[in-house]
Amino acid sequence: MTATDGFIAVTAGMNSTAAPLLLGEQQFARGINVSTRGGFLRTRPGFTALAWQLPQGKFQGCEKWSLDSGDRVVMVIAGQVVVVDVTTAAVTTVAGATLSATQPCYFCQAHKYMVIQDGEHQPVVLESLGGVYTVVSSHQVPVGTVMFYIHQRLHVATLSPDRTSFRSGDIMKPTSPASVLNFIEDTYWAEGGATATPAEQGFIYGMSTFRNAATGTGVGPFLVFSRSGITAYDLSIPRETWGSVNSSQVLFSGVGTRSPWAIVPVNDDLLFRATDGLRSVRYTRSWVGGGQGALHNVPSSVEVETWFQGDEAYLRLVSLAFADNWLLTTVSGQNNTYFRGLVAMDVMPAYGLAESSPPVYAGLWTGLRCCQLLSVDLNDAKHMLVVAEGPKVYRLDSMAVTDSGTAIESRVITRSFGFKSPYIAKHLLHVDLWLTNIAVDTQVSVYFRPSGYPRWFPLGVTRNVEAFPDGGAGYRRRLRFSLDNPGDLSDTSNQDLVVTGTEFQLAIEFTGNLMIERCLVSADELMEEPPDPEDVALEATPLSGSVFDDYSYAVEAL
Repeated sequence: MTATDGFIAVTAGMNSTAAPLLLGEQQFARGINVSTRGGFLRTRPGFTALAWQLPQGKFQGCEKWSLDSGDRVVMVIAGQVVVVDVTTAAVTTVAGATLSATQPCYFCQAHKYMVIQDGEHQPVVLESLGGVYTVVSSHQVPVGTVMFYIHQRLHVATLSPDRTSFRSGDIMKPTSPASVLNFIEDTYWAEGGATATPAEQGFIYGMSTFRNAATGTGVGPFLVFSRSGITAYDLSIPRETWGSVNSSQVLFSGVGTRSPWAIVPVNDDLLFRATDGLRSVRYTRSWVGGGQGALHNVPSSVEVETWFQGDEAYLRLVSLAFADNWLLTTVSGQNNTYFRGLVAMDVMPAYGLAESSPPVYAGLWTGLRCCQLLSVDLNDAKHMLVVAEGPKVYRLDSMAVTDSGTAIESRVITRSFGFKSPYIAKHLLHVDLWLTNIAVDTQVSVYFRPSGYPRWFPLGVTRNVEAFPDGGAGYRRRLRFSLDNPGDLSDTSNQDLVVTGTEFQLAIEFTGNLMIERCLVSADELMEEPPDPEDVALEATPLSGSVFDDYSYAVEAL
């Protein structure tokens, strides 16, 4: 009797935590360079190289600088401060800016100024005057690291007395914008000096604020992220009362962050890369209109935790960015220089008017040696930028079908197919794929393994599917993959044929660009002999089959 199983929609995304046999029909076990947007598995969006003529050297960080004339990207490369006009791609190296040529740099826009710190030297403050970028020669910004601008004040995590404190500058006066660079009030209001966290949580590594919070100012509390906790401050109150009013509150202890680039607002959430993965700090109302709220520090990355492991030494350099409803975070740090991949979360499923569902993980995106992620505004739309080693800059492009001409290599590992009879042995026959949206000529391969076996075997040969010659997206109905000589494939540990098992798992690889509309797996049910009542010692022999490398794909231009 022939049994069938398979998948169509994968709206629940990737889940590597549960055993493949226990995954739901709309889940898959692992995804490399794929997207699930729209419900079907498909090649991820491409990365388009931007024609920015950047100086070569060690990349030390970057940040968006929003001006009336459009966004700029401010970078530090080998100690040089470089400003790029996002609209025109004009690159300017700012004269007179002196920074460390080796240390990571920190950025903050305070009103119209861009402040840059390296944690060692006096900060560099930039101003744009008539399209010319100049260094502000006179200011009082102290030497520090992480910075944030809120309630018209610049706040700096200082080195003195130690990195567990921050200092707050003067309020910005609309008639005198340069007042935001003064720290005069810091010396006589509230006994002067720095503000320390109310509990021992380690060094300060990040700063942010809640969005859409129900406060009188319309701006939420100021959040300070330490190594092992988060503290909230109400800095909207008058400065002269800071010393007599308890304005701080420890939100969470035990989990914090190590990177200022790893905190990103996503609508009314605040997501950050913690020491144990991706977490979300949410402000929600317990009763509609009741004014009661609850804070939640929720782990949000168990489905993809396999790629967060081993990054402890690189947590200080990880980054997150959000654009086009994609949340990306860097993973797999290398040599204190770059990251080999990006974990992709699709937030779009949460925004349906008729029906919404939680965000889903698409899996791991590879190809670029990523240094930092950044979102910028261009033509009233947010765009995701990836600064790669070099440095080179790429833009995530939903319309691109290649990575700047390089064919994208994708792989999806499915759940285990039990054919609704997980206790009955089967003989795998063939796999049929319905492929659509074939944007470029694409090679497709299918691999299989019986559940529990650690290696993979090719199912038939690699097939070529072509895009339509008129430039339209191609379509292939029921492309079949089957074994010509199944007796050639056996489990070397016990000499059983690997095409025989109770469940089977598939790995589908495609180099090019397409969408998998459906997958049908067929197998014959078998009558098995009763097991041998005596234990038989199996000889330990090398396993046959292949293993996969998640990071095998790289853009050729690198």
